[in-house]
Amino acid sequence: MNRKQLSFILCICFSALISTADAGDNRILGGLGYGGAGINQNITSSNSLAAGQAVHRSEGPGVFMIGVERIMSEQTTVSIDHTRGFRLAPFSSGVSFTGFSGRYYFGSIPWGAKEITHEPTLTVIGPHFYVGVGAGLALGSISRPGDLVPDVTASGVYFGFRGGADIPLDSHGFGIRPELMISQTMSSTIPDPSSLSLFSLGCQLYFQW
Repeated sequence: MNRKQLSFILCICFSALISTADAGDNRILGGLGYGGAGINQNITSSNSLAAGQAVHRSEGPGVFMIGVERIMSEQTTVSIDHTRGFRLAPFSSGVSFTGFSGRYYFGSIPWGAKEITHEPTLTVIGPHFYVGVGAGLALGSISRPGDLVPDVTASGVYFGFRGGADIPLDSHGFGIRPELMISQTMSSTIPDPSSLSLFSLGCQLYFQW
């Protein structure tokens, strides 16, 4: 699956996710984190000067994330996320993780219970803690001209962990989300044994409508 196919599938999923949602059930997310995304690859080609070498490449320490989320019940949400690692000097961002995440809250989601039950509720301004999991497709291509292995490319299906808290900022739908995010692909053998990984400790801003 290439990037165009992935974008098309995500557009369809995005439309389906929000089209049946009631007012107040949707969130748009965006944020930055500290960590990075990387590729580990073992070069096995017998006709390569780098045969037998283990190559480790990373884009960091910056991480940015965008997504859309739907509140499914008083304690659960589902989101479509796109996360990338990046470096600034020179700027490059060649590793991305795109997929679905589910979150379970230890208590009612801020504002969510009011919209889902259609009953008056009291919104408590404070942290609403959660844990979650994620899965999707990771794509990576990092070039370092002049290295023994100038180009490293990999892809794979990833699984991950999320943990953090939602903190409402006001009664109009804005809030912040400190979050720990860890994702890892299963090993792939095309073209060489490789894996992709992501780590981020960051903060997102969300708007619920």
